[in-house]
Amino acid sequence: MSGERRRPPAWRQVLALVRKDALLELRSKDLLASALTLGLTCLGLIAFCVDFLILRFDQVGPAVLWIAVLFTAITALSRTFALEREDGCLEALLLAPMGRTVLFIGKLVFNTLALNLLGALVLGGGVLFLNQGPGRVVFDGERLGWLALVLVVHVTGLAVLGTLLGLMTLRSRRGELLLPLLQGVLSLPILILAVIETRFLFASVWSAERLGELLKLSLAFDVLFLTAAVLLFPAVAEE
Repeated sequence: MSGERRRPPAWRQVLALVRKDALLELRSKDLLASALTLGLTCLGLIAFCVDFLILRFDQVGPAVLWIAVLFTAITALSRTFALEREDGCLEALLLAPMGRTVLFIGKLVFNTLALNLLGALVLGGGVLFLNQGPGRVVFDGERLGWLALVLVVHVTGLAVLGTLLGLMTLRSRRGELLLPLLQGVLSLPILILAVIETRFLFASVWSAERLGELLKLSLAFDVLFLTAAVLLFPAVAEE
């Protein structure tokens, strides 16, 4: 017994997976460069094509911002799972002495952190580029705090759904096509709620209590997706 190596606790295995993905990204910077470039390009095109001196940013802006965030998230998720397709990396991870749930949580934590960082940059850039005209939104500390909370809740939902779908389609020959397609369709409830809550937050008169009630519904979707993902992934990984 003394010669056997003890398996590290689950939280250390999760940290090791997150560290592995983070080091790969720090060396290549492919995920940050490709996803952020696409998101900011979408915002730049909209800034040149849409005159927010005529259209009200507080009404049209939320949909524009969240579409850019969704495109950024899909690009980032596609890139993270492209790395796992190379050189049989997924098969090596599945053979490692760790539970399937640990593997899923490790990928989820990294994706959640990466997507929240990218989402904050894209959303912040969109507000700087597009927030003008008669519908200009004046941000104070409270409104910024609620906007950050809306971002984290909905981007986390996108990360949960995208991580499960990415691992499900990883072995498919058309996985790079299926992932953005499924992510775009199944993310509609999260995206719609994000637009509604952001538009409510951008209104001249808004209520923190009402926004909190809407966020509870968004959190319910996050919990539903996370529960389904944790239950489904071990079976999916064995196929």
